[in-house]
Amino acid sequence: MALVVHDDDDKSSLPRATESIVLDALPYVENLDPDYEQYAMSLIEDELQQQHLGGGEAEHPMLRRLIPLATSSSREYTDLASTAPDFGGKAPIAASAYKSLMERQAQAEESGVAAPPVFREWSLRPDPIAENGGSIQGEDKERNIPDLQTSIATSKIKLEQERLRLVNLELHQQFETRQRYTAYHNQLESQYLTPMTQALESQRMKVDGINATRMEEQEVAMRKLEGLTRKWDSLVDKNRRLGRAIGGLEGEVEDLKQSAGDGVLEGGAMDVAEVSKET
Repeated sequence: MALVVHDDDDKSSLPRATESIVLDALPYVENLDPDYEQYAMSLIEDELQQQHLGGGEAEHPMLRRLIPLATSSSREYTDLASTAPDFGGKAPIAASAYKSLMERQAQAEESGVAAPPVFREWSLRPDPIAENGGSIQGEDKERNIPDLQTSIATSKIKLEQERLRLVNLELHQQFETRQRYTAYHNQLESQYLTPMTQALESQRMKVDGINATRMEEQEVAMRKLEGLTRKWDSLVDKNRRLGRAIGGLEGEVEDLKQSAGDGVLEGGAMDVAEVSKET
């Protein structure tokens, strides 16, 4: 099977089929160098060794070169970096960036300086070439290759940050007008503030109704309790007076019994005296 590529608009190419380009559909196979697999494995091994350097932080070499690391004292001060997610080992740059952020915040807390907000830009290492006035010092130019790479990477990051900032400003100037802000504010009020205010007012009305019902029930119960209290006080007073009256009656009964006993004795003595006289 073969593909013939030609231009249908070119009428001159139709009678000349022998000049058409024939593409073979068979897969293209490249004979690799026998040491290619060993070379790839050596690269992977070097990458793994670089990740395990630096106390097991698994930071990307480019990130270690651009973003400054925290001191050892900051690592002893907090253990937030130890709880940083590793994303299953599939995102070493994100994991190391998270650890660097936690360490910088811990270092700021240790020094007593307020930690920068998360949304601020990364603090990059100083440009080594810019510090030297844009010139490369030393006779051995090859030793300055890492500094040049760091300078280029830092400049690219700063350029990209500035480009994004300008793009955001242009988009904001073009689309985010005052009318859009007002419309968005009104939309927020109609979708969130007004329904929540109405729901809050409804809940307040329900709570006020429940409190009013409870107050009425408590007032009725209070009046009933006050009446029962007065009735109880009256009954207690009557009980006390009845007790005193019963005590007085018991005393009078005792007096009557004593007086009745004395009269019987005197009458008996008089009868005995009269009988003795008659005899």
